[in-house]
Amino acid sequence: MKKSTPFLFALLAVAILISACSKKDSKVSLPPKLDTQIPTITGLMPSINDTTYSVMDTVRVEIRCQDDVALDRMVISLKHKAASLVTYVLWSWEKSYSISGTSTVSVFYIDIPVYYLAPAGGYQIEAYCVDRNGNKSGFYRNDVNIFNPTFNIQPTINIAAPDPVNPTNFSIASTVSMNGSASGAYNIEYVDVNIYHIQNNDTIFTSAHPSLGVPMYNYSDAFTIPANTPPGYYYVMVRALDGALNEVRDTSVININ
Repeated sequence: MKKSTPFLFALLAVAILISACSKKDSKVSLPPKLDTQIPTITGLMPSINDTTYSVMDTVRVEIRCQDDVALDRMVISLKHKAASLVTYVLWSWEKSYSISGTSTVSVFYIDIPVYYLAPAGGYQIEAYCVDRNGNKSGFYRNDVNIFNPTFNIQPTINIAAPDPVNPTNFSIASTVSMNGSASGAYNIEYVDVNIYHIQNNDTIFTSAHPSLGVPMYNYSDAFTIPANTPPGYYYVMVRALDGALNEVRDTSVININ
């Protein structure tokens, strides 16, 4: 019996070693904690009393990002509100900032130089904070206005039909023909035509003509009035945008009875 004692101790030691390795391996194989918490983003500048700029000015923006684990980047842009309607815009601004290390809080002070060819009008600031797991949160400001005296020549609209002076009568199932032209010193980039009720603004027809880029555009649309159209007076509104994103509208009136 005494001779077998060392052998038993050896077996016991091996068993303890295997158990310890097994526990160690089980800890390593546990999956990492999933980060589903979106970061927070706060826009501290510009102030509500500092939103009008001229070309060659600087728009100062302050953005604060925070995350519970680690931030990855911040993306910010300044774009004209009407830029999505056209394919050619004289100017917009966008930049991405990487956040290195394991930072959970990052504050950005950004100076956006307004290009001298920036189209006049309303602009929107968009900023996004993204963490290391791809979670994203956004910040928006749509009250920035830029004035550019260089591009102050407005486009013009010439409505041929319906009559832009006197209301035109139409009955159910008849066809409303809409045609005319739009011209501009900086090319016409977009035209749309809409018919909507004068009192409740319900739209019964819309037609978009994007991606033009010509000095003069002749538009033509036709609309057959459905049987369930409420009677009454309607505006036929034509809107045009030029390459400097100057916008002009003109209307005629029809009476559906």
